[in-house]
Amino acid sequence: MELQVLEALKTVAVALKEAEVPFALAGGCAVYARGGPDSRDDVDFVIREADREKAWRSLEERGLETIDPPEDWLFKARVGGEQDPRTAEMGVQLAEHSGRLFVRGQVSSDQRRRAVLEVVREMGPDAELVDEIVCTESELSQAPRKVEEIR
Repeated sequence: MELQVLEALKTVAVALKEAEVPFALAGGCAVYARGGPDSRDDVDFVIREADREKAWRSLEERGLETIDPPEDWLFKARVGGEQDPRTAEMGVQLAEHSGRLFVRGQVSSDQRRRAVLEVVREMGPDAELVDEIVCTESELSQAPRKVEEIR
C-alpha cells in the first residue's frame, strides 16, 4: 500500500475515533485489508449520515482540507494540502506512486493543461509523468472548422 494512502487512513481513522464517530473502512483499502490488490489512490470510509457534521469538524480540526462535492451523500478530505497553488485548479489532483506522478482532473483549456503539467514537472523532475488531464474547452469557443451556409 502506498505510504501516503496508509498515512491518510491512519490520520482519518484516529480523528474519527477521537470524535467518537463510528466508521467502517470501505473501497479499495477494505479489499486490500482482506488480501485483495493494493489500493493506490484514496481511502474510503463509511459513516452514518447523522455523524456527517461531527466527522467534518473533526477532520478540519486535524488540519485536513474538507471538500463538499455536488453529491449530497459524500464529502471528501485531503491529507497534506501542500499542493502547489499553480496546480490548484478545481478538479486537478496529483498522486505519486512508484516514482510516477499521476495528474488527474479537468482543466478549462489546453493552455491551462500545459501550464499545470509544467508545474508538475518542476515538482518531480525525475519522476515519470502520467498525464490524465481532460481538457473541457468548448468547441463553441474555437474557430469554426467548416463554414455552413444556412438558407
